[in-house]
Amino acid sequence: MGGVGPTVSLRVPGVGDLASMSSGGRFGVITAGAVVVTVLLFLVALVLGHLF
Repeated sequence: MGGVGPTVSLRVPGVGDLASMSSGGRFGVITAGAVVVTVLLFLVALVLGHLF
């Protein structure tokens, strides 16, 4: 293992390598992820609210 440096790869399917993205690109990915999670949680709460 002498001389081998660790390489970090944060590849996300459909998005690309997060480690090589600009800070604006990473912010966009984080924002899109937060919106998707928020919408999913809202839909789950809506469905559960109608059931109970």
